[in-house]
Amino acid sequence: MNITGGKVACGVAGIVIGFAAVVMMPALTPASTVAAPEATTTVEAKVAPATSDVIDAIYPIFSTDISWSPKVSVSLPPQSDYNPTKQTIVGQEVVSLPTASTEDIGGTVEPLRNYYDQLLVKAGWTIATNFEADGAGGSLWGFTKGNDILIFSYTSTFMNLQQGQPEQCPCTVVFTIIGGTLQ
Repeated sequence: MNITGGKVACGVAGIVIGFAAVVMMPALTPASTVAAPEATTTVEAKVAPATSDVIDAIYPIFSTDISWSPKVSVSLPPQSDYNPTKQTIVGQEVVSLPTASTEDIGGTVEPLRNYYDQLLVKAGWTIATNFEADGAGGSLWGFTKGNDILIFSYTSTFMNLQQGQPEQCPCTVVFTIIGGTLQ
């Protein structure tokens, strides 16, 4: 996935997300159950560790039908994938395990996106349109608060991809959330 002028160029299904120089952090700890905003289902929550990392703004983490890997450290160079700014973003990321196969990407993505749109705006974060990008089977969006940035994305892997045919579900979805500060 590559961001250019607010657009995303995606390759064929099965995009791999990776960053250099990652360091494993302690696993997230379980906590209580929280209702997702304007939803009738409950959200399994995990509580943020007692730190001041930008990534901790995403807690309680959305986990309805989604499992998350431990946090890792990241550094995103300027004008690179996930970072359309002219400064390096230094912080942490969490990546979900692939979701169960779905026929409806929107039905998997929208609850997470709505949850964070409400949680973060209520906490004083601003939607950052310069981070918005969409492509076949993937999307990117972000929030800012001063020099702090939260970047959300998802990619999908199409299960029955056939040469010469359009990408279509069933598919799995992987979410990535990056929280960091402009350096």
